Amino acid sequence: MKKNNYSRYYRFLRNDTAVSQVSTNDFRPFIKFQPNAATTYSLVINEPFYYGFLSRTRAMEMAKAGALEYMETLLDKGRSGMEALLKYREDHYEDLNQNLTYDNIQAIKNQKIPS
Repeated sequence: MKKNNYSRYYRFLRNDTAVSQVSTNDFRPFIKFQPNAATTYSLVINEPFYYGFLSRTRAMEMAKAGALEYMETLLDKGRSGMEALLKYREDHYEDLNQNLTYDNIQAIKNQKIPS
């Protein structure tokens, strides 16, 4: 059996706590190249911004830090941010209280499996 040679990284969306693994060799078909056609370049607008890391544990640590920072901004809004904060805590309860805890991140870090 042939072993596939690929690289991977871990990413999470801004203000989200779910860390996902992405293969860098996950190629998508592209539009056929036309040498005489004009090329237009633009920045991605209205797409979710994400952060990528080579290590799963580093991505988990940064997702946790980003979530805590986002919750602090909601707290700074006072009463107007309270409803959004409660909704955020409810939606991300499992990640914040189980998956992204210090003990869980250290357990993954101490495993000898490359992450």
